[in-house]
Amino acid sequence: MKGDWRRVIHTYRTQPSAYAAQITKPLDTALHIAVSDGQERYVEQLVEIIGEEAAAGAALRVRNDHGNTPLHIAAALGNARMCVSIAGRDKALVGVRNDESETPLFLAAVHGMKEAFLRMHQICGAEDCRRHYRGKDGETILHVAIAGEYFELAYQIIVLYKELVNAVNTQGKTPLHLLASKPGAFRSGSHVGGYHQLIYYCKFPALSCLFFIVLHRLANGLIHGSMDWIGGFMDQMN
Repeated sequence: MKGDWRRVIHTYRTQPSAYAAQITKPLDTALHIAVSDGQERYVEQLVEIIGEEAAAGAALRVRNDHGNTPLHIAAALGNARMCVSIAGRDKALVGVRNDESETPLFLAAVHGMKEAFLRMHQICGAEDCRRHYRGKDGETILHVAIAGEYFELAYQIIVLYKELVNAVNTQGKTPLHLLASKPGAFRSGSHVGGYHQLIYYCKFPALSCLFFIVLHRLANGLIHGSMDWIGGFMDQMN
């Protein structure tokens, strides 16, 4: 089937019962397979065909043997175009949980897929996304972004969801605890203190250095209201 997507499109147009048909051992639908195979154009066509039917929501929510919907797969792969195509039909798909209690939004953070994450955030909206940004064990999108050392994504998460800086998981760990456990983030390989030392020793680009400082200031209640000061700080570092 992977090499004959035109036939699949024809089947979808003529047989609506095919939308939710799980045709592989892992219980994938044709849409799951198209997403996994990176078939962006055919994914868009399949979603468009499904969207013309009243049962579109149910068809897009079909989960495979890991509990993943097509949107979960698109998010994990970081394919923003496919995420927009699927989530754009039903923004509630951003909050569907798989067998590991992961939403597509959460999976994008786990894999450091910044563009896919931001596009789903735009579609879902901050208030709705706040119901979807935790996984099992209380881990948040900020926890997993730091754990994966996806610091540019973590910076974006801080800007969008400042409250997550102080969020704790079931082990009582905040994102700062995770950051403190990563001495490899610094050139010296040791924990350092103070803003000037942090800037000097950080081995990541300026944006990541800024992230560390924003995280520290937010955690200590040192940022209130507008974050316009960030632009001036970046000018000083460039």
